[in-house]
Amino acid sequence: MEPRLERIQAPPAGPADPATAVTWCEVFDLVYFSPQATFGGHITLVRWPVAQRAWFWSAVLGGDHALVSVVDTDASLPSDSLELRSNGLWADQNCERAFEHWSYGLEAFAVATDAPDQAARHDAEPGAGGHVELWGERVPLGHDLEWEVDGPTVTEVASSPGAGYSQPGIVHGEVVVGTTTYELDGFGVRSHRWGPRIPPVGAVARRGEAGEWRVEELGFDESGTDELRIDDGPDSSQLGASGTAPTTRSPVRWADPAGQALYAIDRWLQAGRPGTAPGWSQRIRRAERRGR
Repeated sequence: MEPRLERIQAPPAGPADPATAVTWCEVFDLVYFSPQATFGGHITLVRWPVAQRAWFWSAVLGGDHALVSVVDTDASLPSDSLELRSNGLWADQNCERAFEHWSYGLEAFAVATDAPDQAARHDAEPGAGGHVELWGERVPLGHDLEWEVDGPTVTEVASSPGAGYSQPGIVHGEVVVGTTTYELDGFGVRSHRWGPRIPPVGAVARRGEAGEWRVEELGFDESGTDELRIDDGPDSSQLGASGTAPTTRSPVRWADPAGQALYAIDRWLQAGRPGTAPGWSQRIRRAERRGR
């Protein structure tokens, strides 16, 4: 794979369907977790070049609170970097060596809550006016993390209409929540995807005791139903008969930039236990239709 794919992508040139152009986006995503997935987080950046906006979502699970989360739905689009600056938020990620080493920095005010459902009560869409209104304790959130490749060869995303790849590796550094600093020496998967109408998240990832990785991309269900495909990993039994995700999770609502649908996204840590590899899982489902 060529190093140029580590660079910021651009929509295809030439005439295009306006709806397709609006929904064309680029996703940079990192999920990280401690060896037994008792602590972890994710860093998610979505760029919409046509709309000239960006969407940032980061969360930490497994500390003193069930969830610490920050969401900015209307950040200015960086033209030549992945650095974001807005009210109460600075975030950056840099390619140190293509496909081998990335660094991540964050300084923000986030919301800590023991009731994650509060984080999914509001729409999160480009142009919605900045940070999503969350209920909870306002706390500083920061991280200084390094990701280095340590796993299989780059995995191409085969699903249409998007393109991209995911890479498992090791993650180390510091995560700061309030006045508490967590030292991390664990694992993580970095994803980079681009195309029209792709999910605003990266891969689900788990790592077995022998060091084997299971990395799967989560795509939209194109069957025409209102439901989206749910991760079918061994931990999907956690959803239970009611279809609800675990209590300790990172939820958000995300609106299709074309304004046609609203989706509920849940991401949660799967702690290691006999027969189940630790790591991250997620699901995306349609919350409601718009424009009817």
